[in-house]
Amino acid sequence: MAEKKPPHRPLKMTPDTIQKLETAFLMGCTDMEACFAAGITKPTLYKYCDKNPGYTERKETLKKRPVYLARGVIVDALIDHDVHTAHKVLERHDGTKAVLAGDANNPLRISASIVAAELDEVEASRLYKEMLHQEK
Repeated sequence: MAEKKPPHRPLKMTPDTIQKLETAFLMGCTDMEACFAAGITKPTLYKYCDKNPGYTERKETLKKRPVYLARGVIVDALIDHDVHTAHKVLERHDGTKAVLAGDANNPLRISASIVAAELDEVEASRLYKEMLHQEK
């Protein structure tokens, strides 16, 4: 009589599980969050990565999608001449912000420095337009 084999545990890393993981990674989830969404443990994910070396790189690439999308939104805002976004980009780029200053008696001046008091977007836009008008 043939010897009975012990029952196998069901596979944890099914195509459905991998799809759930990848959906979570596309949202920028951490490994722990993605594992929660897929119903597996982190050790299960890491064992899968060990057996499938290319998957580690894939999951890290998928996690970067929200940053890529955010950059696209920022570029779209800059194309639309959004002054607030432009200021934020400059601020993040080099820690400085273009400051517009002047009044009816003094010519408009532009300086780039760390801002002590921030202008609101409407005032910055108005001053920028005045500066352009004076250059003509």
